[in-house]
Amino acid sequence: MQFISEKEVDEIKAKKQKEWEQVRRSDQPLERPEEAIDNRTLYEKLKAQKNQKQEEFEEQFKFSESQYYYLQYNNVSQLNCGTL
Repeated sequence: MQFISEKEVDEIKAKKQKEWEQVRRSDQPLERPEEAIDNRTLYEKLKAQKNQKQEEFEEQFKFSESQYYYLQYNNVSQLNCGTL
């Protein structure tokens, strides 16, 4: 981690403000919005990311599993109708 002085922080803010003024639209504020700071630990961030990926995977699997059972049910019902 590198420490920077307050002067350097002010220079960085001024540079970002100039960039903001160049790309700002008329409906946006004059001052550049501050970036959101995430104070969670790396462990918490990685755990949240892992949980999100796990939920997406399970949702995808649940969807494909339900499609399989639906198709299997349709095939059985068609076979039953053909034998009558």
